[in-house]
Amino acid sequence: MYNIETTTESGLTRIIIKNSQTDEYLSIVPRYGGNINDMVLQKNGKLYPIIAGYKTVDEFEKHEYYRNSKLLPFTNRLKNGNYSFEGKNYQLPINEEDLNNTLHGFFYKREFEIAEREVCEEYGKLILKTLYNSELEGYPFKFSAELSYEFSSENGLILTTKIVNKCEELIPIGDGWHPYFTFGGKVDDLFLKVPKGVVNLLDSQNIPTGNQMPCERFIKSEKIEDYLLDTGLSLETDNDALTEIYNPEENVTIILWQKTGHRLYNYLQVFIPPDRMSIAVEPMTCNANALNNKDGLIILSPGEKITTVCGIQLK
Repeated sequence: MYNIETTTESGLTRIIIKNSQTDEYLSIVPRYGGNINDMVLQKNGKLYPIIAGYKTVDEFEKHEYYRNSKLLPFTNRLKNGNYSFEGKNYQLPINEEDLNNTLHGFFYKREFEIAEREVCEEYGKLILKTLYNSELEGYPFKFSAELSYEFSSENGLILTTKIVNKCEELIPIGDGWHPYFTFGGKVDDLFLKVPKGVVNLLDSQNIPTGNQMPCERFIKSEKIEDYLLDTGLSLETDNDALTEIYNPEENVTIILWQKTGHRLYNYLQVFIPPDRMSIAVEPMTCNANALNNKDGLIILSPGEKITTVCGIQLK
């Protein structure tokens, strides 16, 4: 029922996991951080493209709004691109020049290798791997990253990330993902529901101040309308955290679920870009600026590993 094929068009290579009976599929670009640039799921006999992704090499190179990017080795923003760890100071390149921050790590343009393909009647699975070997002076640590994409009609996408410290010293790390969801039109008429959590208040550089406030919007399913969203939440749940995007016209719901708990996805960012044609729902293991404020930052000992899990379903 499932097959995995490789396609190359206009210089862009994609790996496609497809259900040959339903035409549902998942498209992955190993060259750009294992980016998920397309996903089509079925509900009530109709196919729905639900990922707003890049289509060309130029778009991937520009990486506007970091659509569907893997966020490693830290998530969200790093203030002034600067941090200290174990008594040493490090500087990373600035890629958010208007706010003088380093944004979303640097794995969004990292090439992954195909490690394994698996197909059966129930699902198709692709595993990508890479070894980061201290290439950047601003992050002189060594770790391996493995991304597992399991795709099926029954469960949608299950994305599993495994990170192993390959150093002989401690390393600081955070992990996340930056998917953009769409039903093909503006999000204003969609309904949003977010997990229970508190909102992290920000300074003029969009860096958390350490102050928080209760999350009052979208705790229950609520129409988005013209609401502006670029909100970071610290989650308050020990169960799977669910974010729901409901399309009342089609009576279908996109669900992003994330495993929470010790060293798991305990943070969430929700963002609507200016064109309002999609909404980003970003599971994260740590808060913005975690290399400085240590909020959710994971410290791995030599040889130690973490495994994080999230997924997408259409209901």
